[in-house]
Amino acid sequence: MSYDDSETTYHLAPTGWTTGDAPADCVETWSRSVSQQSGWSKEYIDWRCMWANPAIPRAERDAVRKKHGEFMGPPGRHGSRIIKIGDPL
Repeated sequence: MSYDDSETTYHLAPTGWTTGDAPADCVETWSRSVSQQSGWSKEYIDWRCMWANPAIPRAERDAVRKKHGEFMGPPGRHGSRIIKIGDPL
Protein backbone atom coordinates (compact mmCIF):
# COMPACT_ATOMS: atom_id res chain seq x y z
CA MET A 1 0.00 0.00 0.00
CA SER A 2 1.36 3.40 -0.96
CA TYR A 3 1.92 6.16 1.54
CA ASP A 4 0.73 8.89 -0.81
CA ASP A 5 -0.91 8.68 -4.24
CA SER A 6 -2.67 11.47 -6.09
CA GLU A 7 -3.66 12.39 -9.61
CA THR A 8 -4.56 15.86 -10.83
CA THR A 9 -5.62 17.06 -14.27
CA TYR A 10 -4.05 20.31 -15.50
CA HIS A 11 -4.98 22.36 -18.55
CA LEU A 12 -2.38 24.40 -20.39
CA ALA A 13 -3.49 27.70 -21.93
CA PRO A 14 -1.43 30.60 -23.30
CA THR A 15 -1.72 32.27 -19.87
CA GLY A 16 -0.47 29.19 -17.94
CA TRP A 17 -1.67 26.06 -16.14
CA THR A 18 -5.10 25.66 -14.52
CA THR A 19 -7.20 22.96 -12.86
CA GLY A 20 -10.95 22.51 -13.01
CA ASP A 21 -12.82 23.13 -16.23
CA ALA A 22 -10.68 23.54 -19.33
CA PRO A 23 -10.47 27.16 -20.50
CA ALA A 24 -11.79 28.04 -23.96
CA ASP A 25 -8.24 28.62 -25.20
CA CYS A 26 -6.89 25.32 -23.84
CA VAL A 27 -3.84 24.07 -25.71
CA GLU A 28 -3.28 20.71 -23.98
CA THR A 29 -4.57 18.69 -21.01
CA TRP A 30 -2.12 16.72 -18.85
CA SER A 31 -2.49 14.28 -15.98
CA ARG A 32 0.02 14.58 -13.11
CA SER A 33 0.35 11.44 -10.97
CA VAL A 34 2.33 11.59 -7.74
CA SER A 35 3.25 8.52 -5.68
CA GLN A 36 5.44 7.91 -2.67
CA GLN A 37 5.94 4.63 -0.79
CA SER A 38 6.60 6.27 2.60
CA GLY A 39 7.27 9.68 4.08
CA TRP A 40 11.00 9.06 3.68
CA SER A 41 11.08 7.53 0.20
CA LYS A 42 11.44 9.09 -3.22
CA GLU A 43 8.50 10.96 -4.70
CA TYR A 44 7.65 9.88 -8.25
CA ILE A 45 5.91 12.42 -10.48
CA ASP A 46 4.59 11.29 -13.85
CA TRP A 47 3.18 13.73 -16.41
CA ARG A 48 1.02 12.26 -19.21
CA CYS A 49 -0.59 14.21 -22.04
CA MET A 50 -4.27 13.30 -22.34
CA TRP A 51 -5.51 15.73 -24.98
CA ALA A 52 -4.14 18.24 -27.48
CA ASN A 53 -6.12 20.90 -29.29
CA PRO A 54 -6.19 19.74 -32.94
CA ALA A 55 -6.64 23.35 -34.16
CA ILE A 56 -3.24 24.36 -32.74
CA PRO A 57 -0.09 23.17 -34.56
CA ARG A 58 2.39 21.12 -32.55
CA ALA A 59 5.12 23.78 -32.84
CA GLU A 60 2.80 26.37 -31.30
CA ARG A 61 1.81 24.00 -28.48
CA ASP A 62 5.50 23.26 -27.84
CA ALA A 63 6.17 27.01 -27.51
CA VAL A 64 3.35 27.49 -24.97
CA ARG A 65 4.54 24.45 -22.96
CA LYS A 66 8.12 25.75 -23.01
CA LYS A 67 6.99 29.19 -21.84
CA HIS A 68 5.29 27.61 -18.80
CA GLY A 69 7.63 24.61 -18.48
CA GLU A 70 8.88 25.50 -15.01
CA PHE A 71 5.54 24.31 -13.61
CA MET A 72 6.17 20.73 -14.73
CA GLY A 73 9.77 20.76 -13.60
CA PRO A 74 12.68 19.26 -15.52
CA PRO A 75 12.64 15.51 -16.13
CA GLY A 76 15.00 13.35 -14.10
CA ARG A 77 16.01 13.02 -10.47
CA HIS A 78 16.13 16.12 -8.29
CA GLY A 79 16.97 15.21 -4.70
CA SER A 80 14.25 12.84 -3.53
CA ARG A 81 11.93 13.74 -6.43
CA ILE A 82 11.92 11.85 -9.74
CA ILE A 83 10.02 13.53 -12.59
CA LYS A 84 8.98 11.77 -15.78
CA ILE A 85 7.36 13.79 -18.57
CA GLY A 86 5.64 11.86 -21.33
CA ASP A 87 5.50 12.91 -24.96
CA PRO A 88 2.82 15.39 -26.00
CA LEU A 89 0.16 14.15 -28.40
